[in-house]
Amino acid sequence: MRELFVRNLTNLDFAWLDPKKGLMGESLIVNVFLQGEMDERGFIMDFGPCKKWMKQLIDHHLDHTCVVPMRSSHLKIAGLDEVRMSFSFHWAQGELSYEAPRHTLVLLEKETLEISDFAEFLETQARQALPDRVKDVKIELLPDPNFKTSANYRYTHGLKLHEGNCQRLFHGHRNPIEVYLNDIRQEKMEVYLSDYLKQIHFAPLSSVTSETQDLLLNQRNWQSNDQLTLSYEAPQGLFKAELPVRDCLIMAEEPSIERITELSWKILKEEFAIADSSTLKVYCFEGLSKGCSFQN
Repeated sequence: MRELFVRNLTNLDFAWLDPKKGLMGESLIVNVFLQGEMDERGFIMDFGPCKKWMKQLIDHHLDHTCVVPMRSSHLKIAGLDEVRMSFSFHWAQGELSYEAPRHTLVLLEKETLEISDFAEFLETQARQALPDRVKDVKIELLPDPNFKTSANYRYTHGLKLHEGNCQRLFHGHRNPIEVYLNDIRQEKMEVYLSDYLKQIHFAPLSSVTSETQDLLLNQRNWQSNDQLTLSYEAPQGLFKAELPVRDCLIMAEEPSIERITELSWKILKEEFAIADSSTLKVYCFEGLSKGCSFQN
């Protein structure tokens, strides 16, 4: 049996709902395997069209979406049709509600979600549109192996002004962090930043529609028991959400990776009392292989 493979085809970024932790940002490495017959040239499929087809399929069906476990006892559906969906989801330490265009959500008939469920979903979509001579497809989704030993955190955000799918309010990432002080790697600072930003949703002040005394700009309020409501209309539709204040970080402007990186630099500079004469450089990722750096 011949099997064509493409390792590290792309990185997949999305959000999903977990009954223990709530809203989760995720970033995964995508490996693809194709089984099939050779043509007269000796090809199962040319690598160029193969990579283009698979990336388009992954981008269309799962990338930058929010995945909902439809059989979860933690889920309560308020409305669902071909155009929109609204629901609430609760976990041990909080609850959120979300209303969004239907095409920005992936609904899986699962009680809980595992990485294998996301791969199975993509395989099902791919098998419905197999190219000639391709008999089957297998998709492998893997977290960055460095996550086992290096600081990282999960976050979600929505960029109203983005031209593509980043405008979706609940899409997410899981990111490594690199911090250097005078060109020396600072693991202690990386761990601090990953703990400070773990399981967080970045939102611009312009999207906040609720009034709360607990709202702090550019910092996290771990002590708050309030809920925060967010809303904005983007080219892809109207997005509304409510989630715990302690799980949010409100920024003055759009929470782009450029602004998140600069804010991360400021948080570390203040927390560790970095002198102006020292050079602090922070690398924040948006997913696994792209991001932004900021230094004084």
